[in-house]
Amino acid sequence: MEALFNAFLADDAPQSTILPLFGGAEKPVEEMTTNERERAARQVYAKVREAAFSRGFPVIIKRNGQIVKEFADGHTEIIT
Repeated sequence: MEALFNAFLADDAPQSTILPLFGGAEKPVEEMTTNERERAARQVYAKVREAAFSRGFPVIIKRNGQIVKEFADGHTEIIT
């Protein structure tokens, strides 16, 4: 997963951004089966949520075709 998310590393990235640099996958994303990618994505999402919520940030996700802010207390706000 690290190879997938390292694209977010840029010199001009906002300092308040939480970069999802959670590696540890047993093999490159390109070599994973669909099930392995889905499992890895769930693990990364859980780690990103934990990192964001512990710092007081919401997580912005796409749910049912809408962009949504998800907060640690469970409430959501539709952005678009």
